[in-house]
Amino acid sequence: MRQLLESGFRLGAQIHVSYSDEYSALIQNPDYEKNIQYLSRRESLWKMLARNRVDGVVASRLTGLYEIQALGLSGTTTPSSMVVSNKPAFFVFSKASVSSEFVADFDRVLQAMLDDGTFAAIVNRYVCGTGDSWLAEAQAGMGACPLAMR
Repeated sequence: MRQLLESGFRLGAQIHVSYSDEYSALIQNPDYEKNIQYLSRRESLWKMLARNRVDGVVASRLTGLYEIQALGLSGTTTPSSMVVSNKPAFFVFSKASVSSEFVADFDRVLQAMLDDGTFAAIVNRYVCGTGDSWLAEAQAGMGACPLAMR
């Protein structure tokens, strides 16, 4: 990522999101500040990408694929093979508004969906089953829908 930013690449990223330890260290360096465009909503970043106001957007592969398709940008946007982090992402809930019982139920149901294939079926239907040519090309290199479930 450091080489990318040193090349003058204009990166779009969400405010207050840490994509990796390397990313967190890089954004502390004022030399890269001019190359990173921060916004609160990734949807706006995708639109900036479509208008050539940024060169790339940081997103998880799964949510990125979904958002690009939902915005109708799959014909003009290509996912990269660059991996920013292999660390898992987590759902985080507010203790002020969400009970510990809800969190336990959520964890249990999500794990059941992962175990029985429901989660993969949803992803395959709504993210990987669209027939977009760039998605088919991405899948060809991976052999299947680019889904990391665990």
